[in-house]
Amino acid sequence: MTKAHSSSKRINLAIADDHKILREAIISCLHKEDAKIKFVLEAQDGSQLLEKIGNSNASIVLLDISMPVLDGWQTMQILNKKDPEIKVIILSMYNAEFQIIKGIQLGARAVISKNSSVDKLIDAIYAVHTVGYYHDKKTSIALHQNALNSFSENKEVPSILTKREKQILHAICSGNTNLEISEQLYLSVRTIESHRKSILQKTNTKNVAELVVFAIKNRLYIIDNDEIE
Repeated sequence: MTKAHSSSKRINLAIADDHKILREAIISCLHKEDAKIKFVLEAQDGSQLLEKIGNSNASIVLLDISMPVLDGWQTMQILNKKDPEIKVIILSMYNAEFQIIKGIQLGARAVISKNSSVDKLIDAIYAVHTVGYYHDKKTSIALHQNALNSFSENKEVPSILTKREKQILHAICSGNTNLEISEQLYLSVRTIESHRKSILQKTNTKNVAELVVFAIKNRLYIIDNDEIE
């Protein structure tokens, strides 16, 4: 059984995967496990997804990487330009480190192995829906290692954020909502929203996923081993 989730709003999903049996199995399992998850579009390749996504009212796309016509990488890049409000969860058969890094860099909100449990996929869907991203243990380690590999000791990161913004940045990276951050820092939700907007502008990031990568790369957020168990 899946864990309880707080969101009461229905989540409209689209899925693109050229394997019909797998596509139908995912749809069936998620419908059976959580009534709030509703599939409004299924496509057999990226081209078909892009053709129909505009009329589907989908807010999250489960996207396979290896597909004919347009693969997952190409599809995601086009979709991000066409409708950046739609969030993408990459479904990967192998979930290698380079795929995780590439997926996040291209704008994926989560990269999930096809070998994962239904519970994990549902957790990812809810996290992406409410927080904006989902990083499991493997993704967190891959991001952390990539950041360490690319970090230059000789290059100073300019201090572009205020102390308060750094507090809020850390809270965002830890998966807290605006309401939770406001309660932690005794500030209004509107103030948190204003700070969040300022942080995105100063770091030249478009969403939470990019912000997390920026924070890790510039050592503004260090992943604790306890957080990724």
